Amino acid sequence: MEELKEIEQAMDTLSTKIQARASQLNADVVTTRSDPVISDLWRDLCRHHRKALVLCTGMGMDKPEMCVKLEKPRACIEALHLSEEETCCAVFKRIIQARTGAARKVKDQMSSPAVTIGADETIEAALSLMRKHDVGSLIVMEKGEIKGILTEGDLISKIFNRATQPSEKIFVKQIMTSAPVVTIDQEADMMTAAALMAKHNVRHLPVTERGTLVGMLAIRDFYQEVS
Repeated sequence: MEELKEIEQAMDTLSTKIQARASQLNADVVTTRSDPVISDLWRDLCRHHRKALVLCTGMGMDKPEMCVKLEKPRACIEALHLSEEETCCAVFKRIIQARTGAARKVKDQMSSPAVTIGADETIEAALSLMRKHDVGSLIVMEKGEIKGILTEGDLISKIFNRATQPSEKIFVKQIMTSAPVVTIDQEADMMTAAALMAKHNVRHLPVTERGTLVGMLAIRDFYQEVS
């Protein structure tokens, strides 16, 4: 609980700074996207946000009220007039382009193999897998085919934000995002991946090679690219 309070305070501070900077720039989307001050602040906010999501998700039905506030840094999003994913990816694209000057490929940054689960598994089993492998999403597979994707966002929006009885058994197929799932080829470059995430407002992209699942690319993989 103390750790959540510290994260909440840090996110509030960062959001306030971003709002102030955006106002200073007249909140123009094009300007804020390319502003180095906002870029640095947003990267810090992303790190805190992901940590908050993981902690809140792990609490199950006993999560405190502050988790609702930590689920989305609304103040920052409103200040930039952008979705969270679009803002993250815009920042990452700019930094990648500035620092590398070359088109690094998805296969260089993805996690492999992707962590998978069956559609008939329970949410408890899914959470256990996420914690075990320290991932924010699971690919739902059936007979070698991608049937959907289950993310920490699905868990928060569809499970922990509703009045679900702890005794109720919920299965992956009930809350997963069903196929067709947005995927990317392992030979694609990271700039393309960032654009795809922003376009479809997603945080995770299953990576394929000739139609076969070979890995997963998540927003946090961009941190390694730009750090």
